[in-house]
Amino acid sequence: MSSERIAETVARLATKPGHEHVRAGIRDLLIEGLGADPKDVDLEKRVPEARGRIDALLGRTVFEFKSDLAKERGDAEEQIDRYLKEREGATRDRYVGLATDGYQYVAFELRDGALVELREFRIAALKRPTDADREAERLLAWLDGAVAIQSSLPADALTFTNELGRESVAYRRVLGDLDRLWREVGTEPEVALKRQLWSRFLAIVYGSAINDDGLWFQHTFLTIVAKCIAHRVVGLEVGDAADMLSGRHFREARIAGAVESDFFDWVLASPAGEALVRKIEGHVLRFRFDDIETDVLKVLYESLIDQEQRHDLGEYYTPDWLAQLVCERAVERPLEQTVLDPACGSGGFLFHGIRRYVAAARAAGVPADRIAEGASARIFGIDIHPVAVIIARVTYLLALGDSIRERRDAVSVPVYLSDAMQWSVVNVMAGREIQVPVPPASDGEPETSLVFPGELCAHTVAFDTTVDLMIQQSEAGATAEGLSAALRRRVPEAEPFLGSLSQTYRVLRRLQDAGRDHIWGYVVRNLGRPLSLSARDGRVDVLVGNPPWLPLRDMSKAMQGRVRGDMAAYDIWVGGKVATHQDLSALFYVKCVDQYLKPGGRIAFVMPRAALTRLQFEKFRAGVWSGPKAAFTEAWDLDGVSPLFPVPSCVLFATRGPPWGGIPSTVEAFEGRLPLRNASLRETDGHLRRRAVEVTALKEVTKDSGGSPYRGAFRQGATLVPRMLCLVERVQAGRLGGSAAAPLVRSRKSNQDKKPWKELPSLQGNVEVEFLRPVLLGESIAPYRTLAPSLGVVPFRRELLSAEAAQREGLTGLADWLRRSEAVWNEHRSSAMSFREQQDYFGKLSAQFPISPLRVVYSKAGTLPAACLINDPTAVIDHKLYWMATDSVQAGRYLCAILNSDEARQRVEHLQSRGQWGARDFDKVIFALDFDRFDVRNATHVALARAADEAEGIAHAVEIADGAPFVRARKAIRDALTEAGVAERIDGLVARLLDGPPRDSRKAKK
Repeated sequence: MSSERIAETVARLATKPGHEHVRAGIRDLLIEGLGADPKDVDLEKRVPEARGRIDALLGRTVFEFKSDLAKERGDAEEQIDRYLKEREGATRDRYVGLATDGYQYVAFELRDGALVELREFRIAALKRPTDADREAERLLAWLDGAVAIQSSLPADALTFTNELGRESVAYRRVLGDLDRLWREVGTEPEVALKRQLWSRFLAIVYGSAINDDGLWFQHTFLTIVAKCIAHRVVGLEVGDAADMLSGRHFREARIAGAVESDFFDWVLASPAGEALVRKIEGHVLRFRFDDIETDVLKVLYESLIDQEQRHDLGEYYTPDWLAQLVCERAVERPLEQTVLDPACGSGGFLFHGIRRYVAAARAAGVPADRIAEGASARIFGIDIHPVAVIIARVTYLLALGDSIRERRDAVSVPVYLSDAMQWSVVNVMAGREIQVPVPPASDGEPETSLVFPGELCAHTVAFDTTVDLMIQQSEAGATAEGLSAALRRRVPEAEPFLGSLSQTYRVLRRLQDAGRDHIWGYVVRNLGRPLSLSARDGRVDVLVGNPPWLPLRDMSKAMQGRVRGDMAAYDIWVGGKVATHQDLSALFYVKCVDQYLKPGGRIAFVMPRAALTRLQFEKFRAGVWSGPKAAFTEAWDLDGVSPLFPVPSCVLFATRGPPWGGIPSTVEAFEGRLPLRNASLRETDGHLRRRAVEVTALKEVTKDSGGSPYRGAFRQGATLVPRMLCLVERVQAGRLGGSAAAPLVRSRKSNQDKKPWKELPSLQGNVEVEFLRPVLLGESIAPYRTLAPSLGVVPFRRELLSAEAAQREGLTGLADWLRRSEAVWNEHRSSAMSFREQQDYFGKLSAQFPISPLRVVYSKAGTLPAACLINDPTAVIDHKLYWMATDSVQAGRYLCAILNSDEARQRVEHLQSRGQWGARDFDKVIFALDFDRFDVRNATHVALARAADEAEGIAHAVEIADGAPFVRARKAIRDALTEAGVAERIDGLVARLLDGPPRDSRKAKK
């Protein structure tokens, strides 16, 4: 069938044409669109044991056709359930069931004997002639992922995502298998240890503990996929699952460091693990890996981790076009320069650095059998993320391409799972050493460490040999004295450290006795690598990459202390009001220059755009740090490019050594809308524009200095999170009625809640009515009026009460609610604070009592401002709002007029923090504007108060339907104000106010 015929078939199917037409249309798509052999499409297959006929059977996919799946869903599921049980029972193989009416498609499988939905697809509306072509492509990709017909697939981002991504049938089925395996073997000591170590590495990455089953399974799946791809790329036989996951065939082929045993071979602890690995391997072997131009594996990674998780973990890898541009600019002499990406992620910068080297080597006539060896001696990667490192190693092989197969000698893939910050390196009296914490096997067991001298770690070969000997001797049951004798013979560099190494060996022996020893060689070897790269003769010519972006507020307390101490030592700590905004990326940049860059070497890192403008980066961007000195030579502002990162970004280039200096007077601004986020450089042609802009435009007054005297009068509201423990809704009373004194309430849940709170069961109970207060959230405020408030449990009586204090005062309902809330908080919290301390963080809740009846409030975040005057002596203000008490209605209205005006917003827009959709947070930036306190003698002030009074009347007259989204409600009010001409009049008055004489001149006149 031609593409036009296929599009016509899809358009006809979208009309739900009936059982027979659906069967004929799907058969045509399977045969003509996906290349299935007609004789393999078995129509109306009779299944006596299941008492019926399968509408269609292709391989291990059962089809059930309906006229209207929405109405016949129950019948379809019942029939698929019967057919799958019959097929799997008869063949001892796993099947997928697919139900469709031509418009809607749903895939199912049997899991533990029950039918489970895997994936759904619907044909989108066909409004234009080209829509059918688009939907035909989408449907064929979906069907191919569900029924797995094609045996040769292109290894591009779209196909990878369709076949193996989060929404693929393959991934959904493997996820169920992994869950079953984990329940079977998860408590075994060696398996549990691997999970603990995985969690600890991620805690270093993200600043807080990560211990989520779903993420553990995703990482396991990705790792197995990556190792299968590694074998495929090099042309090695996979062999059995244990050989494949341990990299045995790579070692035999003299390719070191590509694949090795790690945390994720835990699946082999179960007899069923071999079959699972084979299943994943079968999916991977369908791809072609010739002529890959981009780092496709990062797309697969991002497709598996959902958006909320990626936001929480900060995982957004650099698109290919940007990685390639940075490498081309930073690596000027690829055949001579050594290159390190110390936060390599999935290997995007490594990929383009290697491709750059390979192209230069071929052009220079370097023998083909020497190219892979040359690249691996010059281009290195480090990352602390276990899965990222495995993917980066495969990316390294993909980048080497044919040269890996043409090599003559042994080659190593120099990508290491390690801590580039060297926080595992401890300074002791005798020098430096690596301390690898060993998690306790059970509660009450003390934590110990495996300790290795830093000087030995810097000698790569000697260190590797030492670790190998320790593991071999431990498995052979040798004593510490036996190890020392072996080290004296084999590793002369270890002679000065035999005492400490013997102690470490004794710890290793204890781990072996407890069945917890097989992972340590992998962990220790990798952690030692940064020391060899930071040795004077190991430092590199070029640093490239995208360091972790992590603000201080999102780190654990222990990590906060470490980061603050290191930033102070390098004299880049600013502190004060921006302390919680200090970002790890600045420290990473400076520390990498100090530890890994040669004098005169060059660094090019992708950074948050705040590094160009914000107060928290002030000392960093000056370039005169304590210790290493650098000269910023170039900066790229990427704020005008979309889609890119959720947070605006830039690229900062610097050279280590004199002349020292800050960011240059002009930066290169990139602008343009790209066809897709992970576009290749070739795909950006015609979409990207570059121009020079003056950096002075980025050095306006900061949001924390100067401006209006109102700045200090406003406070942020209380941190009433997690919402499910603080916000409630009334439960409808039954026939017997409820208690007016202590109404029955339950936790209020919404889609905005975060994990784990959104997944926990709601609390329910009676709470004394005096502690049930209206709570104004960000969504409760619109221009010049409030919207529906929420209801909250606010345990304040003279002071903020704990469960114990409430019990002492006889408040049994409140005490019970708080007791259960405190228990839930203690079990799932991510900080050391008590629930009471969380509610009154920085005194933001207790500061509201006694409650002032008249307050000005405005929204902390949003694209457009929203502020109003509230007259309610019971309402509590949430942290998404700022508030100020006032005893004057006129003064309050004057403030509301300024806060709601678009004139004021435009004047401070450049000071706002920015997100994916532009300026997003107001905080106190409005008070960078120079306007006085309300003065009844000032005609402009009075005119603004009167205009705000008129605006209030218009706002309250706008009909807002119950349950209407607050964004829609705000827009309706703004439209009404614009239509009435009040918004324009207020903007004019605000402009007059702000363009008047400076405050000092006004005071002089008075």
